[in-house]
Amino acid sequence: MIKKTCIVLICFISIFIISGCGNNNNINSLDETNDKNINENVFDSIANEKESISLEGLLALLLEANAIELKNINNETLGVINDRNKITQFVNRISEYEIKDDYTERTSQNVIGPINIYFNDGTAIYGLMKENYMYIDGYYFLVNRNERNYIVSYFGNNIQEIFTSQ
Repeated sequence: MIKKTCIVLICFISIFIISGCGNNNNINSLDETNDKNINENVFDSIANEKESISLEGLLALLLEANAIELKNINNETLGVINDRNKITQFVNRISEYEIKDDYTERTSQNVIGPINIYFNDGTAIYGLMKENYMYIDGYYFLVNRNERNYIVSYFGNNIQEIFTSQ
């Protein structure tokens, strides 16, 4: 009688353990599936947002900038453009460059530094200036040596604006 009771008790305990583990695995599996779906949705929305901005949209957005700052590789400011006319002149000039949405470097390019575009609502677009191109929000603005020197000196000539406008 004791043997039968122990066997029945062991069977019930085994059933509870097995069914408990099975439900737990399903919950974890559902959580992992939900996490995967959430991650895919986030990446899809980022990709859709990325695809939704056209070059014309980016240039129009740049025209709305409050300030454009060029820094060197040590994160020291080379210059800031915060005058509306100078921002417009700069954006119009870079819109005439050869612009690509995909660019493969043939050789390692030296980095000039980050280029940061600030807006009145507190948002910003961050880009990068290298020897042969300026990368801003998915677009490569290809520059030659003369244009690179022009950009660096254009920002350098506006370094005083930082201190006089504050």
